Amino acid sequence: MKVYYSPHLKTIAQKLGRDSTRSEIILWKHLKGKKVQGFDFNRQKPVGKYIVDFYCSRLKLAIEVDGYTHRFDKAVKKDEEKGKYLERVGIRLFRFTDEDVRNDIQTVLQRIKMAITKLTAGHTPKSPLSLDDARSEDREEDKPTSTLLGAGLDPLLIEGKRGTVVAVCLSRRKGEVKKPVASAFLKAGHGIEGDAHAGDWHRQVSLLAEESVDKMRGKGIDLVPGIFAENLLTRGLNLGSLKVGMRLKVGESVVLEVTQIGKECHQGCAIRQQVGDCVMPREGVFARVVIGGEVRNGDEISVA
Repeated sequence: MKVYYSPHLKTIAQKLGRDSTRSEIILWKHLKGKKVQGFDFNRQKPVGKYIVDFYCSRLKLAIEVDGYTHRFDKAVKKDEEKGKYLERVGIRLFRFTDEDVRNDIQTVLQRIKMAITKLTAGHTPKSPLSLDDARSEDREEDKPTSTLLGAGLDPLLIEGKRGTVVAVCLSRRKGEVKKPVASAFLKAGHGIEGDAHAGDWHRQVSLLAEESVDKMRGKGIDLVPGIFAENLLTRGLNLGSLKVGMRLKVGESVVLEVTQIGKECHQGCAIRQQVGDCVMPREGVFARVVIGGEVRNGDEISVA
């Protein structure tokens, strides 16, 4: 199915291209010229009644880079409507945050490549592309998306909506490094039993992606789980894409609700003094416990 668009969107798309954000420019440098597995991407491409940041017509694959404003309620609703529309017309949408692209472009590219590999399943483009190939590519655009989808595709994993709990960590006092434990019990409306941050408030549980810690390790700093006072250290789940109000399922029964993204780092922070920097204020996610239960190292964590 070929997806047409409203002509007036072309002018808007051209303006968006001229006013690209820094993150969009960074990602475009890696996508343009068929640099990713030989597939051709367009920038600020009108698709139906929307404009997507990057689009590969051959794969019917759209990529969006979301800035800070996408975390607000109105923007979240618009993004959801856009995603549902694209899904209806057979287009797969992947979202990354500004922080993802600026701070860890290699992981972003790895996820895109993994998605393309799963989507193509033997549909590898020829390079260089001849005129006959180009005509064939145009015909491919009219094929149903199902002809390009590979078996065994896990969209939650590819989109960063599913991951693993790498470590569960506790501390008796606030502002200090938390210690890894094998498991912990999360109590609804309270938090992790035995942890200093548990209580009747909105930051009952803190989460941090191990990918964020890896960036610090890349500077030659030896860091262990709990060093940034995180309760749950995760891998694979794109914490940067979460919005306030979204829910996460952890393990067999635990449900968390995101209440805050990032925080202010207080003066005299023991962690900052020890490590020299603290990623929690920039990239940490905080939540309250909606449904309690036990959480163990190695448990699955996913967007509910």
